[in-house]
Amino acid sequence: ALYKAKRALNHYSNCLNYVVKTPSLTFCYISDTRYEGLYFYDMGKKHAIDVAFLPIDHVGPDSTARSRYLDIPKALQAFLDLGGKKLVPVCYGAFNFSHRNHEKFKEKLLKEAEKLNIADKMCLLAPGESLKV
Repeated sequence: ALYKAKRALNHYSNCLNYVVKTPSLTFCYISDTRYEGLYFYDMGKKHAIDVAFLPIDHVGPDSTARSRYLDIPKALQAFLDLGGKKLVPVCYGAFNFSHRNHEKFKEKLLKEAEKLNIADKMCLLAPGESLKV
């Protein structure tokens, strides 16, 4: 079953966030979105997320980017709010901007995840790599 996750009325209403349920697993795919704690918490309570795919990119100082995308701390908090069992970061390193360093970003992501005791729940995939669940 595929469910389009609805946003709170006062926020983005047409974000591409989905919950995919199989007989044995529930997947959550969050597209370009900002952090909304109650929204992620409610989705996690409603669907019991096994694997969460969250866009995590090191967002620059641009105010539009900050208001529309998840940076590392907000993405990790969203994962905690979802109550997921596994986190698959997506989009990180997808854009090759000269001011971004992919390896430093990965190090920072893992360091922040370790602080929250969730590093063992992360599945960092290289482009084209697959994950068997």
